[in-house]
Amino acid sequence: MLLTVFTLILISLAAAICPAQTQKEEEYKISPRDKGELQRLSKHFVKRMQQTRDVGPLTAAFFVKDFSVLMGAQLAFSARQEHGVQLTPRQITQVAIASANYQYIWDLSYLVSDRYRLSDIFPNDLATILDDFPEWGEGAIDHDARLYKETLRRWRKAYSAANAELKKKNYEGSHAYKKAWAKRLKTGGYDYVVGSKLWDPDDTNQFEGEMSPQLKLKYPKGVREFYVSTPIGLYLVFIKDHGNFKILWVLPYPLD
Repeated sequence: MLLTVFTLILISLAAAICPAQTQKEEEYKISPRDKGELQRLSKHFVKRMQQTRDVGPLTAAFFVKDFSVLMGAQLAFSARQEHGVQLTPRQITQVAIASANYQYIWDLSYLVSDRYRLSDIFPNDLATILDDFPEWGEGAIDHDARLYKETLRRWRKAYSAANAELKKKNYEGSHAYKKAWAKRLKTGGYDYVVGSKLWDPDDTNQFEGEMSPQLKLKYPKGVREFYVSTPIGLYLVFIKDHGNFKILWVLPYPLD
């Protein structure tokens, strides 16, 4: 199931916002100052994520100012274009935040138990609901938007209970987690991927899907995006907003 979630979300997000890399792009070198700032922000984001275990509360501090409107509009636009599903930007943003939260706990289960299984860190009944993540392009979202919204509501409610459970157990403070974490930092950490691409929403050869009008207006051709993978299995896509790096989007990025 997780591979399906990864594939579908990466197709609907990464293919939509990441231009194809050319030889010219491969020659681009990030300055030491920018690389250092990206790593600093990424480390700060990871530290806060390990505390909140929820992307939602972090959007105000780390993400572009109009994140929920801008990217919510893009995903809602894609959902209508690709699946014929009418969801509001707010609803679709909830899906994307939930997918990042799902990746976090899925990766957490691996760091704690050396295998991807939510029942290792949650009671079986709760793990069963969390494993039933509302997926893109399958079942309810293609045939019954109301059922899909109910599935999402049920999952988000379960995640609230799961988050409360995680606060009590504090797996991030366990010996098993710290040991696995040290290994990840040693083998890659925040240097695992640090790159950059030019943003070009008008180049149809670089995108699989059409961009929403809101996204084209906000970030025209020539704006550069930056990306960093983190040890918690989340891939951060940054963009400079008024001279400061801000997160444009978060994608699942399994490391093991």
